[in-house]
Amino acid sequence: MNKKACPPKKALNFLLGFMDQEEQESFKEYVSSVYGEILGTKGPRAARRWFWGQFIRSLPKLVITSMQGGLNMLLNYLKVAIRNMTRKKLMTFINISGLILGVSCCLLAVLYVSDELSYDRFHENQDTLFRVTRVLYDNSDGSIRHRDPDMVPAMAKDLTGFFPDIKYQTLFAPGTGVVRYQDKIFRERIHLVNAPFFQMFSFPLLKGNPESVLSSRNDIVLTKSCAEKYFGNRNPVGETMQVTFGKETRDFIVTGVSGDPPKNSSIRFEILIHISNLPWAYGLPDLLQTYAAGWWGTPIFVQLKEDVSAARIEQRFHPFTRQYFASNIERWRAQGWSREGNPFSFYLQPIKDIYLDIGVYHGRGMASIYILMGIAVMVLLIACINFTNLSLGLSSTRLNEIGIRKVLGAGIYRVMYLIMKEYMILVAFANVIAWPLVWIIMQKVLQNFPYRIGIGIKYFLLSGVISMAVAMATVLFLVIKAAAVNPVECLRHE
Repeated sequence: MNKKACPPKKALNFLLGFMDQEEQESFKEYVSSVYGEILGTKGPRAARRWFWGQFIRSLPKLVITSMQGGLNMLLNYLKVAIRNMTRKKLMTFINISGLILGVSCCLLAVLYVSDELSYDRFHENQDTLFRVTRVLYDNSDGSIRHRDPDMVPAMAKDLTGFFPDIKYQTLFAPGTGVVRYQDKIFRERIHLVNAPFFQMFSFPLLKGNPESVLSSRNDIVLTKSCAEKYFGNRNPVGETMQVTFGKETRDFIVTGVSGDPPKNSSIRFEILIHISNLPWAYGLPDLLQTYAAGWWGTPIFVQLKEDVSAARIEQRFHPFTRQYFASNIERWRAQGWSREGNPFSFYLQPIKDIYLDIGVYHGRGMASIYILMGIAVMVLLIACINFTNLSLGLSSTRLNEIGIRKVLGAGIYRVMYLIMKEYMILVAFANVIAWPLVWIIMQKVLQNFPYRIGIGIKYFLLSGVISMAVAMATVLFLVIKAAAVNPVECLRHE
């Protein structure tokens, strides 16, 4: 048959997909006859114009009718599921309670792990930010025996000179001093940093310019909570504060206010002053000038230029060590170091690895994450196995219903679909209860978490998908077995 004598096949089949078999035959016959008649009298263009007019007019009605039919079917399935659940109230309660416990534990574990993995990932420059880390070698076989982030302060000024690919560097030296403003006096934890600190890290400056807020020796930056402690709601910028280390007191002018560091930051501070105050704060006049002072205790952070890899810098750390730490190496040799290479060197640790890198001193490690996730998966799996075992007992009471449905013409896939949908309604109901329960726990019991990660809808949807998938996998065998039952065997004794 000439293709032009027939209506567009794909469009027609699309409309037929919304109809039952009887409607399909009558509609197809009507469209074909009218299309052929118009084609013969007015030509193919008029026939196509008539067909597409029918298509546009029919499609909305068919879609609405199909949606109404699907909604009615869904409501019918829901009524059947609720009826079956109310018949066995105790079994249903145990089923749903187990699923709620499993979903809640899984969701709490996911939120905790997400919080742990989010450390130091809020920095815009996280891919180019590193902490310089020292590697100490074993004298017997040259293997690594220790790694730590404690550096010689004098090293910082030479990094940018020796490594032109380093864009910024800053020390992060901790100290404890007495801070005074008028009649308010507190002993505070104070950190001494270099001027580019706020250009490197994404700690928001509420007041002040990131490029100049720590440009001189008498500049001081407070966090929001610290500023409120001393100044209340007043603007502290331009005010003078006194800081005392040991017996000496100096005046500092507040040049900026920073937002409080996020809870998921391994870099924490309340008060920042310029690094040039370090010799005064530590009581060591030559601390920033000489490597021979023997002071190892100050972390150094660097930001690399774009498209510069850490490996490129690390290749030159051995010659850097020989050049700037010659006196230290000689001291080590005098104390027994007998190998040809350096007794120590350095490498760059990505800032996003600091919190969980157990190989470096103070690293937390991944063990707690693995253990918690393992426990959560086991609880969810046990809940789903319990769900399957109880459902197996319940399904045996419905064999007669399944047999009748199959006698009336329901195929195996239709029966599987019906049973699976009822199980999924149970799982969905358990999620609906578990989600607000977890939200209350996170808000009331684990109050730190909402300030560390956003409890977004994605975590709840993820827990729902996981519980649905696990429950579906565990009841799949049960569903197939029930759907494949012989109706004759089910109804023989009725």
